[in-house]
Amino acid sequence: HSHPNSFPPSLEDFNANYMNENGLGIVCCHDGKVFCYLATEQIARETYNFYEKLYYSQFKDEYQAQEKAWMKLKEFSKIEFEEV
Repeated sequence: HSHPNSFPPSLEDFNANYMNENGLGIVCCHDGKVFCYLATEQIARETYNFYEKLYYSQFKDEYQAQEKAWMKLKEFSKIEFEEV
C-alpha cells in the first residue's frame, strides 16, 4: 500500500500484518522508498512508543525515529523490516 508522507510501515501495518496473517507487506512511499515488512507476533503499542520516543529525542526527526525504532524491535521481536 501507499504511504503519502513517505514514512516506514506503521505499528498498525505490522499488527494488521500479524493479525491477518498476510505474509510479506510492502509499503511504497511517494518519495520512491519501498519497505518490505512481516510480523509473526503483535507489537505492543507501549513498546513501540517507548523506542520511537527514545529515538525522536536523539534525532529530532520523525522518519529516523520510526526507522530506528523498527530496527531495534527487529532485534528481539518476531518482525522483519527492510528498505529495498
